[in-house]
This record gives sequence, structure tokens and C-alpha cells, in this order.
Amino acid sequence: YEGIPTIENLPDKLIGRLYSNTEGVALEEFELGFEPMANQYMIFKGNKSSALAIFDIRSSSIQVVQKEKCYGIDPKNAEQAISLHALLSPDIPLVSLTGKAGTGKTLLALAAALQQRREYHQIFLARPIVPLGNRDIGYLPGDANEKIEPYMQPLFDNLSVIRHQFDQRSKEFMKIDQLVQEEKLLITPLAYIRGRSLGKVFFIVDEAQNL
Repeated sequence: YEGIPTIENLPDKLIGRLYSNTEGVALEEFELGFEPMANQYMIFKGNKSSALAIFDIRSSSIQVVQKEKCYGIDPKNAEQAISLHALLSPDIPLVSLTGKAGTGKTLLALAAALQQRREYHQIFLARPIVPLGNRDIGYLPGDANEKIEPYMQPLFDNLSVIRHQFDQRSKEFMKIDQLVQEEKLLITPLAYIRGRSLGKVFFIVDEAQNL
């Protein structure tokens, strides 16, 4: 399926039950017009209320998706709230986000990784290096770090945005610097990771469409 379907004209009372019942509402009570897939997200709209929802295939129920702040990052719209929910869910081991540049895909993934840092041994943030024209990275001046820095700068920018959501003396701000210094948060070219044996890591691949 493509995108997030919007189901309109639902009874407000039914939408209200989603918020009041933490275990969800049985799928049979909704007239969706289609059979939802596992972990499919939806937008419900009634006359006076609305909700973001996900289909839990194990219980065959619809559950509400709450908009939650994640390591200083507040979702600005339904798509970002749904993306964060998927990234934070332990039941969804692989998340693929697509969208236009600047919609916060990498930022949300990095915020979710930092929020769950205690659950993983390391956080890897990687992106492929795409040569410009016929000039490969080897033609660039400087040592290895200086060669890859221009390619990795967008990732450092996202990390800087998250860092500056906090006061410099806060534990959240200092924790990011600590993770980088201890190499528990690594920003690296994707080619440097291929062939490695990794433990329990939160792995973010930026610009995966270039692979």
C-alpha cells in the first residue's frame, strides 16, 4: 500500500473509545472498506473528533497513536507523529520512511535512536557516498575524515538540531557529546560498515534511495 489512508465520517463515539481503551477496539467495529495490513497506520476523522491509529494484527484491533515528544523533537503533523510511533515501537524492527527533502525523516530517526539509547549497544547513522560526476572520493584533498566530512555534514546538522533543543548544562545535551566521544553514536559512510559483524544496534541509513 502507499501512504496513510484517511477514513472519514466515523462515529465520534467510536473514536472516543480509541482514546479511552488502551488495548484498542476490535477491527470488526470499523467499516474501513479494506483489509488493513499488519502495522498499517490510518487517520480517522469524525464530525467533531479525529485520531491517528494503527492496526495490531496480533489482537486484530485498532489502537490509537498518541503524538509524543521524542528527545526534544515534537512532531509537527500526523505523518511525523506516525513515523515516531513506528520508530519507537519494539514490535517494528524495520522502518522505511519516504518523503521530500526537509520533512524530518533523518531527524526523527535520530531522535528515536537517542530516546532508546539504553536498549542498544550502539547507534549507527550512515549514508552512502555518491561520487560527483566521474570524481570519486579519492580525488578529494585531505585525510580520510576530511574527505568524507562534506558527505556526512547533513547528518551532523541533524544531530546539532537535536542537541540545541536542550540547555548546554542539561544531561540530555551532555549525553549526546558523551555518546559521540565513547563511539556509542557513530556517523560514518555506509561503505565503512559493510562486512562488519554488529551487535544490537540502532541502524539509520540516510539517503537509502541512492543505494
